[in-house]
Amino acid sequence: MVLFKKGEWKLFWPFYMALFIGISIPGIQVVLIPFFLLKGFTLTQVGIGMGLMSLFTILAEVPTGAVADIFGKRVSIQVHWILHTIVSLLFVFVTSPWQMYVLFAIFGISGTFASGAFEALPYEICKKEKRKELINEFYSKISFVREIAHFISYFATAGVLLLLGSEKIYTFFGIDFKGIDFLWPIGAIGFFAAFLIFFNVKEDVKPRKINLKNDFIETYKLSVEGIKYAKNHPVINKLFFASFFLTISYIFFSETVYQPFLLNIGFNAEKIALIVAFASIVGAIFSLIPKTLEKKFKTEKHFIEFTIIFQLALIVGLFFFNKIFAFSVLFFFIFYNVHRSLREPLFQPFKQLFMKDNVRATVGSVDSLLSNVASVIFFPVAGILLDNIGVINTTISASIPLVIGLVILYTIKMKERVAH
Repeated sequence: MVLFKKGEWKLFWPFYMALFIGISIPGIQVVLIPFFLLKGFTLTQVGIGMGLMSLFTILAEVPTGAVADIFGKRVSIQVHWILHTIVSLLFVFVTSPWQMYVLFAIFGISGTFASGAFEALPYEICKKEKRKELINEFYSKISFVREIAHFISYFATAGVLLLLGSEKIYTFFGIDFKGIDFLWPIGAIGFFAAFLIFFNVKEDVKPRKINLKNDFIETYKLSVEGIKYAKNHPVINKLFFASFFLTISYIFFSETVYQPFLLNIGFNAEKIALIVAFASIVGAIFSLIPKTLEKKFKTEKHFIEFTIIFQLALIVGLFFFNKIFAFSVLFFFIFYNVHRSLREPLFQPFKQLFMKDNVRATVGSVDSLLSNVASVIFFPVAGILLDNIGVINTTISASIPLVIGLVILYTIKMKERVAH
């Protein structure tokens, strides 16, 4: 079996290596909440920071796109890596909420430099080299590389924390650092390595004349067009709302919530990293299920509804058995993966069934915008709930958007997926 097709590695090795090294290095994400709690921040403050990151992702999408148009997509992606490097180093020294908010905002801006460019640049390279048959190979491989890199990173993070001790104090130049703090500069090394590797990407840059005002107007027009199309469509508007509420349910067990959940049942940062690493293995197994299990249901919609009902059943179990340690651990392993590995692999293609080709990109961008809006609003809401009603009740409250999403999906008729 040949791992790479002829010429594939030569064209794409900087992409594969940059992403692999940038992600697989031990990082803070899997223990982000313990880090901030040890710094003395509240979960409300962290939630506001996460919301700001999503807000600035929305606001920066058009202006940062101009960088790719002027200097090329490779440079834009490198700006992303170098910003992540700098911000990761600065997070170690955060002592006040406003500092955290600024860095989260820059993180949000940083992501937009790479969001579209990383997908578009390989296509342009294939087109230039007259090797369009390699593009599907790239997208398939890059997804695999990302998953493997995350898997390695989780275990590597656990190893670093077990070696250093998350709360052990280290003093350098009269400044005290905890073991968990070192995950930021270690992660920064991976980002900087990715930045350097990307110098090997060859791109023919043809600068486009930039008019940010017109770009904003065009983006606004496309959004309005997508919203109008959805409003008048018998299914797309329902899919928008279903996706919006399912995103909210995901936020209510994202890292902002599941990490306090694991802390609440007695795990420290070291063990949280290890538990999430093992959960990623469960997720990999879960990801093999949808295509097999889906065949036992009448339609894709019925399978997606089943995943929501399954989550609701788990929440009912948590309501009654949250004092039982073994159940709480089992709940985490399953609930953590249902959205990521069971539902999303089918829900995204399912939405495409109801979209015309000529509006697919426009409608998709509005769908993405709504997900970001949900993040802007509900990450802070999740933080407020965690500080005021506790982690168990916050997790249970995910049932509200789940029920709403389920009801909306139930009203969708599959016969409407035909050409319209």
